[in-house]
Amino acid sequence: MAARVRRARTAPPWWFALPALLLFAFVVLVPSVRGVHYAFTDWNGLDPDFSFVGLANFSEMFHDPHVKQAIWHTLLIAVSITVVQNALGLLLALGVDTAIKSRVDHVCGSRGC
Repeated sequence: MAARVRRARTAPPWWFALPALLLFAFVVLVPSVRGVHYAFTDWNGLDPDFSFVGLANFSEMFHDPHVKQAIWHTLLIAVSITVVQNALGLLLALGVDTAIKSRVDHVCGSRGC
């Protein structure tokens, strides 16, 4: 008589990812979809009533003089922060590398570990 193969009772692997996926859905996806929905309405954030206006908000945005200034400031901040972070990271890496080399030289001396 053939031996019966017993199937192990294990949870499918995706069950372990389910809490993280639910958290991602409620923290990222739901607010993003709602934000896109509100972008096409005339809702001011306070009134319970709003109506669909389509692309009118976006066409109004491109004619607003403050938008060009806001985009310029955003780009300036993004580039400045990127340059400063990379410079500080490089200096920190060089400092750590120098400290490690000097410690190895101190321990090994002329033997060359």
